[in-house]
Amino acid sequence: MHIMPKDVDKHLGQIANVLKESGKYMATFFLLTPKVKEGIANDKNNLQADSIHQGSWSGGEMALDFQDVVVISKKHTI
Repeated sequence: MHIMPKDVDKHLGQIANVLKESGKYMATFFLLTPKVKEGIANDKNNLQADSIHQGSWSGGEMALDFQDVVVISKKHTI
C-alpha cells in the first residue's frame, strides 16, 4: 500500500470495513518512526497490530521481507 500520511486513516477504515471478524490483513511498510508505530497501536478503526516484523532494509534479523511486515486484525469487541 503506497499512501500519503494524510490518507492512512481512510485506508485503515477501508481495511476494517472488508476484514472479517476473524480475518487477518498482512501489509508491508517502511516503519520509519515511533509515531507511525504508535498510530497503528492507537488506530480509530478497531484494528490492532498483531505482530510487527522488522525488515531487512533496516538490519532486521530473520527478516520476513525487505520491508517491515505488519500483521493486522480487528480488535475483539465484547
